[in-house]
Amino acid sequence: EAPAAADDGVDHGQRQRWPEKAVALVEIVRNLLAGDSVEEDEARVCIFGQYEGALRVAAEALAAAGVAVLTLSSVGLVGRLDALRRFGRQGEPRVLLLSSDSFASGLNLQCARHVVLLHPYCPTMNVVASADLITRRSQAEAHAYDTQMIGRVRRFPQKRAVCVHRLYVRGSVEEELLTAQGLHRRRDGKHTSSSVTCRRCSRT
Repeated sequence: EAPAAADDGVDHGQRQRWPEKAVALVEIVRNLLAGDSVEEDEARVCIFGQYEGALRVAAEALAAAGVAVLTLSSVGLVGRLDALRRFGRQGEPRVLLLSSDSFASGLNLQCARHVVLLHPYCPTMNVVASADLITRRSQAEAHAYDTQMIGRVRRFPQKRAVCVHRLYVRGSVEEELLTAQGLHRRRDGKHTSSSVTCRRCSRT
């Protein structure tokens, strides 16, 4: 697991301002956007987050690094429809941020081929439950949300490989959740997940 490259579009001041995960996200997204071959369509990236705060920090960090983004979070219906129309058009921003709770199902985003999950899905438990019940519910909900989010991109008429990048903080509850949910390096023949680390921040 290699540390993040120094030349990732985030200057020293921004590195001190943003959380390590946001700095890692900027590096990942910039590399994805710059990695297309001439023969391929422009790469587009969908970034899912369960929490509005995480999406807001991601949007601010990307904007500070000069990465144009569209968002479906914290905007009204008109703003969401406008963002969806623009995403996929040549010359428009190629990064879309959206809530996993609100937009994990229903949308057709097959113009993208990269899915970034800002953190493992965390189920909401409204009752006191045993550790076994929490684990089983976590696994079931996580796999359901995982499938739905990836399904926004990996759907007909998608013909390209879909790459999924899962971010988590090493040595934290995020890593424990990801391991318990069995999604680490998931492969099902239709999409793949990979892993990279920025100090304590990892992409799986």
